[in-house]
Amino acid sequence: MCLMSKRIKECRLNSHLTQEELANKLGLKKSAIAKYENGRVENIKRNIIEEMSKIFSVKPSYLMGWSDLPNGNILGSELKKIISEVSYETNIPYSEVVQLIFDPNSIVPEEMNILNKDNIIKLIKSRYNDHLAGPNVLAAHFDGDEYTDEELEEVRQFAEFVKNRRK
Repeated sequence: MCLMSKRIKECRLNSHLTQEELANKLGLKKSAIAKYENGRVENIKRNIIEEMSKIFSVKPSYLMGWSDLPNGNILGSELKKIISEVSYETNIPYSEVVQLIFDPNSIVPEEMNILNKDNIIKLIKSRYNDHLAGPNVLAAHFDGDEYTDEELEEVRQFAEFVKNRRK
């Protein structure tokens, strides 16, 4: 089965439509939808694809398998900002945060289905708990005279700055 066939069936099911209901909306027979979904028809008329994409609220390019973004949208600027903040705060790469949020195999609890900063952080904490806990001990060892007294004092001040940031 080709990707377009899978997408048509997936979108129909997500829209809670039967093959017959979709066929009626498109002015087709149920058997035509069955053929689209099992890949027996690959050259679907453009106007049918356009109408299906409207019914399913997706872009035609998604239905045809040319895009992995159902709505054709690249992340909105507000969501990009939130993801950047979460990435910075959790020290997890931006691309990894995006992948976690939009992973189709990821099971997200119903109460966290709204994309906001708090829910993204909760999702990340549920997946990366050990990573986010951080080290329990931080130690540094300096051999010999590789650092001056002034440089060592600067390191101590930076450590104090980091601790104070938590307050």
